[in-house]
This record gives sequence, structure tokens and C-alpha cells, in this order.
Amino acid sequence: MDWARAHGQEGADRGYQGLLAMNATVQVDNGDGSWRRGFWSLIGVQFQGAFSDNLLKWLVTFLVLGMSISAAERDRLVVLVIPLLFAIPFLLFSMAGGYLADRYSKRQVTIVTKWMEICVACVALAGLALGNLNIAFTAVFLLSVQAALFGPSKYGLLPELLPEKKLSWGNGILELGTFIAIITGTMAAGVLADRFRGQEYWPGMLLVSLGIIGLAMSAGITHVPAADPSRRFVRNPVADLGGQIGRMRRDRLLWLAVAGNVFFWFLAALVLISPALPAPLRRPARPDELREVPDTFRRGHLGWPSLPEQPRDEESFLDATASRDTGGAALPERCEMR
Repeated sequence: MDWARAHGQEGADRGYQGLLAMNATVQVDNGDGSWRRGFWSLIGVQFQGAFSDNLLKWLVTFLVLGMSISAAERDRLVVLVIPLLFAIPFLLFSMAGGYLADRYSKRQVTIVTKWMEICVACVALAGLALGNLNIAFTAVFLLSVQAALFGPSKYGLLPELLPEKKLSWGNGILELGTFIAIITGTMAAGVLADRFRGQEYWPGMLLVSLGIIGLAMSAGITHVPAADPSRRFVRNPVADLGGQIGRMRRDRLLWLAVAGNVFFWFLAALVLISPALPAPLRRPARPDELREVPDTFRRGHLGWPSLPEQPRDEESFLDATASRDTGGAALPERCEMR
């Protein structure tokens, strides 16, 4: 999936190496640093987009955790529904994003997707303000659709904006900025969910404002021509994805790199889910305990309490874990153990 995001801009009949060779010659280093404004504008746009994506995902997660619903329903939404809504669009729409990145100027695609992001942020604002999960879930899905459509353009812009000798450096900067945005967006969601509990429209307004900032930064990206204006759209995304996978498998090193990347993101997804779970005690959290959940991000805690130094029996273990996860508050008399 990550490879598709990175290289979905390939034309249906263009070889991988041929595309890189063509793109590498688009930008020539004249020694005047003319590439800097366009490149750093792209980095800013990508940082803002990744930050907003993860901010919304975790704001909605905390919205679910704050509701009076059963533990089974809460776990289903947090562990299954929200991650799927966030991930599935990359499988379904990355190929379409690749088509747009070839058929039109990647700068134009970036600007249009930023307008789309602002509209989706307005939907998210409505869902958060009303506490409506259906609207909030729709916003998560649509924002991931926007990210999937934008992904191929952002990666395809690098060889068109940077001199060839700076491509590796530029890729590193882009990935570094993306990971920092993911981490800070996750942390910010915890802080905002705690600070504005009951006033979720404020984080929603922040999402709209961030979208506007991203749109303004996208205007600084250098004008580039369309790579393949005659490219035809493949209506079957599954067949298109299958063709890309077949192309990857013909290159052993590329295939191994993709497998390693997929495994890394799989582990990362598992780790990111754990802060939302109150700990081994799978029970509905009380309102006063919910403030401890977003606080796990500010402390860098992954949501799983450390074992007591010398637990003598099950009761002492439960008391220790309760103290760690509820800020010293005692367990309720009845709790659900699963």
C-alpha cells in the first residue's frame, strides 16, 4: 500500500525505471537555489496534511471513548472501524491519485485536494460539534480519500522540483516531516480532547484553519507540466493495483523493500491503537478517568501499565494497575474483566 502511495503516478504502460529517468531530468540544478521555495512549500503542505489526518483520527477516537457505550461496542469502533475507515481509502483511491498525478499538473492536483480537505474539515467540524459518530466517521473516511488522491502527486513532485543529486535528501526530509507530523498530530489530539471536552467544535475549527493554511502553502509549489496528458483512466482499481503488484514482484529488491515496509506499518498500526485502550482491565471508563487517556500521549506512555514490583496475588496486581491507570483512583466495586 505504501509503495502504491509513493509510485502510483506511473503511467499504465511506462516502466518504473523509465519514469524515474524522465523525471530526474525535469529539474536542472543551476546553482541558484530556485528549487527551494517550491520544495519547502511541498514539505509544509505534506506536514500539515499528515498532522490534520492524525489529529482528526484521534479526536474521533477520543469522542468514542467519551461516550456511554458498552465495552464491546467501544472496542469494535476503536480497534476495527476507525482504523479501517482510515486505511481502506488508500487501497481504493491511490491508483486514481496516480492517474490524476500523470494526467494533470501535480501542483494543480495538490491545490484541488487542499480545497477538498477544507470541505472535509467542515464536515468534521459538524460531526465533532454535534457529537455525531456517523458524521465524524464520514469525515475520517473522506479525509483519507483526500490523502490517497494527494499522495502520488506529492511523491511525484520531488523529482520535478529537486535537482537529481538532492533526490535522496529530499525524500528523507519528506519522510522525516511526515513522521513528525504523525507523532505531533497524535499528541495534539490527546491534549485537545482533554482541554475541550464538551466543546469539540474548537478542535474542529482548528482543522478548518489548518486546511486553509495548507491551501495557502500549496500556492508556493513550483508550476510543473502534466507528465502524461494522454493517460487513460483505469476504471477497475483492483486490476490496476494487481498490475502494480505484478510489476513490483519482477524486481526482487523492490519486492523485499515493500514487504519490509508493509511489516513496519503493520507494527506501527498495532502500537498506535494501544494508547486508546485503558489497559488490561477492559471496562468502560468513568468520566474522570477519561482525562487520563489523552494524557498518555503527553507522557509518551503506550497505555499498558508496568507490572508492580512484587505482586503477591491477583488482588494486589489489580490494585496496582488501577492506581497506574486511574491516577490513584480506586477501582469501582464491579468491573468487567475479559
